[in-house]
Amino acid sequence: MTIYCPDASVAEYKASEWGDFFENIKGISEYSGIEGIANGTIEIHGGSTITVNAPSAVAVKVFDTAGRMVFSTIADGTIAIDGLAHGLYIVKAGEKTAKVTVK
Repeated sequence: MTIYCPDASVAEYKASEWGDFFENIKGISEYSGIEGIANGTIEIHGGSTITVNAPSAVAVKVFDTAGRMVFSTIADGTIAIDGLAHGLYIVKAGEKTAKVTVK
């Protein structure tokens, strides 16, 4: 399995507990299926929290890797989603979808 993380954080991920469990950690730009998580007008970012920047009201849904919805709201502006366990999530904001990690 390959773990994709923010390009600037590859070394940090490899040195953290992610590196203990996964040998193949790469920057998000290496994954051809994702053109960039900051494209267009909606931005989705991972890290210690999930941040969604939306210029107008959009539905935001966060799913865990088992497909369970763990968070849902309407974003109008910037929202930070706190309190999620460390791991990989799928975030859908309007028509945009991104894989993000919470560490």
